[in-house]
Amino acid sequence: MKKSTARRRVIIPLRDLELTDLYSSSSPSDPSSPSDSDPETPSLPAMPEIHPQFSTVPADVNGYASPLPASIVQFSFPATDHERVQAWLTGDFSHVVQPESDTLKKNMTSAVISTLKRFLAAARSQSLLASPFRISWRYRLFDGSATAPADSASEIISPLPRAPYMIITGNHLYETSLQTNIVFSATPARLMCKIPIPHVDESYRDIITAVEICISCQRDILSKDATVAGLRSVTIDGIRQRVWQYESYPEDYLVDAARGDSDMRIVASIPFDKILGGEYSDAVPIPLEAGIFDRFSSLPKAQAENAKPGEGSGEGVNGIDSWKPFLHASTPALDLNRPELRKTVASVYLNGVFQRQEMKLSLYGSHRREEWHLLAKVRGAAIPSLCRVPFRWLKVEFEVPMRRDDFIDSIIFSFS
Repeated sequence: MKKSTARRRVIIPLRDLELTDLYSSSSPSDPSSPSDSDPETPSLPAMPEIHPQFSTVPADVNGYASPLPASIVQFSFPATDHERVQAWLTGDFSHVVQPESDTLKKNMTSAVISTLKRFLAAARSQSLLASPFRISWRYRLFDGSATAPADSASEIISPLPRAPYMIITGNHLYETSLQTNIVFSATPARLMCKIPIPHVDESYRDIITAVEICISCQRDILSKDATVAGLRSVTIDGIRQRVWQYESYPEDYLVDAARGDSDMRIVASIPFDKILGGEYSDAVPIPLEAGIFDRFSSLPKAQAENAKPGEGSGEGVNGIDSWKPFLHASTPALDLNRPELRKTVASVYLNGVFQRQEMKLSLYGSHRREEWHLLAKVRGAAIPSLCRVPFRWLKVEFEVPMRRDDFIDSIIFSFS
């Protein structure tokens, strides 16, 4: 009968094991225990490199016409302002003699700004983007830990070159009120991502679960206490248009603010299997929850994270009953719940909260538990696919400095 090559995974809680404490000795007292005399000590390969390509595309806003979203700006004013308002529409100020009233300024500003804010709020509720932001990514690992965001891959994206113009397409002027039909010159955008299929070492296929997207806060494009100064003419796509003139931040100011913003939050998680399967080989929308930017401050911060503590994590490691500044221990012989079979190990991973970069991790194999052979020795919490020879019994040895709240929760084997 042909032997099955299906990959299996088993999680062994350390609380279920009687560990051998090697802290007081540099080598095990049992002559059959693992030793460092074996010549081969391969190292863990670097994390796989991926190269996400982020972009934005204009998107329709619910409740607004397409392709250019339309709305209405209307407000009242004193009769003494009628000639001034009419001059805004015609561009002829020769008959304007009265100064602009405070009521006109207040009502006009309120109408224009509220119309713009409603439009931007509708776009934000659909998780569309309008102002410049910083974007990066990080790996989420299967034990709940996460890498730090890739600073080298951080970039600035500007969905709109400037705050959208509010173009007048029609008007109805009355003695003490004005109604203008307007269209916005541009729309907020949807966030897209393209990730070419990366080359990934076999061991990391079991370790990386997702690529998480992190961005900085969407800043207001409107100036604080923005006011409106009436209408003016601008050239848009080669055509002179009358637009409402409101105060907004220039793009370079918003870009500089985004570049200096270190408060990045996780907004989406892309399963690693989908990336390896080619679902992101072409630019596709990043899956964002509706309204996610309305609760930006409550989203998880983008920073390195330790593994989530498992059940019983506060009880310490079985066999080592008190905190020590340095942990050096070895597991008993392990059969991975299949004592009758020889196992070819694909990867070994230690789960817990500890200084992973300081961990020294060794894997040993034996056929009869008499002689132990060093299969791999690495610095880090994972041993990749380094063993091609099957063994019935396995043993793990680890050395790591321990902070008072550190713990090692379990060992995860992937094997066939």
